[in-house]
Amino acid sequence: MTRHRPVVRRRIGATDEGEAYLYRAVCGGCGWSGTDHPAHLYATDDRDAHLVEVTPPEEERCRQPKRHRSAPHDRCALCADQLALPGL
Repeated sequence: MTRHRPVVRRRIGATDEGEAYLYRAVCGGCGWSGTDHPAHLYATDDRDAHLVEVTPPEEERCRQPKRHRSAPHDRCALCADQLALPGL
């Protein structure tokens, strides 16, 4: 089970106009990294798109993330193999 915790990192890089801050989303769990962007907002969009890509199917997601201390986009070992109660 890979835990995906992507973050946006800032670095100084060369651009056409000289040096500037560049932002990139990086996921330490799977090694994924987005492209360099001049604005934090674009890197955040890359991060959110990555989380949508790796989100497990609905039946494997955690039904009680706070109680199980799990992120909504991670597979929950406690909830994954349980059937939903009828009528709830």
